[in-house]
Order: sequence, then C-alpha cells, then structure tokens
Amino acid sequence: MYNKIPLAMMESQTYGKQQRLKMMIHKSEITERNTMFNKKPLSQIHSPPLQSHKYIPIEQIQKSPSSLNKQSTQYSISGELKRLKQAKNEAEKLREQVDEINMKKTNITLTQIEQKQLLKLQFQEQQRKRQIQNQIQYVERRIDKQQKRNEFEMLKEQEQERLRKQIMQVQHDQFNLKFNLKPNWKMM
Repeated sequence: MYNKIPLAMMESQTYGKQQRLKMMIHKSEITERNTMFNKKPLSQIHSPPLQSHKYIPIEQIQKSPSSLNKQSTQYSISGELKRLKQAKNEAEKLREQVDEINMKKTNITLTQIEQKQLLKLQFQEQQRKRQIQNQIQYVERRIDKQQKRNEFEMLKEQEQERLRKQIMQVQHDQFNLKFNLKPNWKMM
C-alpha cells in the first residue's frame, strides 16, 4: 500500500519551504546592499579632503543658512570669474600669435598699410560729415517746429483777442438793449 500523506500537510510543508526560501533571499539581498554601500573606492579612501570644502560649525548652520548660501554662491561666482579671465587672456595671446603669423605669411608692404589707413580716415571723415549734416537737419527741424509753434501761439492770441472784443461788444449791446427797453420813469 502507498504511504498516503494528507493533502493539507503537504501544502503546509511546501508553504513553509517557500517562506524559508523567501527569508533567505531577503537576508542575502540586505547583506549585499549593506556591503555595497559600505565599500568605498580606493580613490576616496586615500585621497586628502578637498580644499574648497571648509569646516563650518553646526551653530553657524543653524543660525544663518542664508548667509552660507550667499557665501557658497560668492565662491562659485569668483571661481567662474577667475576661469573666464584666464580663458580671455589665453584667447588674447592666441589672437596675437595668429596676427604675428599672418603678418609673416603675407609680407604686407608699408604702402598697403598706408592705403588702408588712408581709406579708414576717409571713411571716418565721411561718417563725421554725415553726423554733422544730420545734426544740422535736426536743428533746422527743431527751428521750423519752434517757428510754427510761435506762429500758432500768435494766431491763438490774436483769435482770443478778437473773441474777447466780440464778447465785450455783445455785452455792451445787451446792456444798451436793457437800458433802452426799461420804461422811462421820468417821462411818466
């Protein structure tokens, strides 16, 4: 006869094995993770601390975090400025070298340089003449506008004076009419 094991018992045994396997896998994963995080590369272990990171006391951090942010941005900005200045100086040196090489290559004669300078001076003179002409035109326009404004003001004053005279005449006529329309008490 077969050795019969109840079904519920078999299921419970397999369930227990599965649970034990899961726990073992979980433990091994945790230990692997811990060892991975605890391991440091050799460069980090043997290298000296970086000079840019200064020790800052905890009290200072707790007191003023904004001042620390300002300091760090100032350090980064000053570093960037230094790098930019260095790059600019290097670029200027390279430009000078390129100019020297070009001068040697092309063997420019003195007359060509003089011609270039003469052309440059002529161009500057033409520009200056244009600027003076533009200024003269601007002043003339301003004068014309001012004259027109003055003429307009004169016409305006003349018109106001004419209207004032008309108003006075009308008032005078009204007064005369009232005076003439009143009954003459002396005659009665």
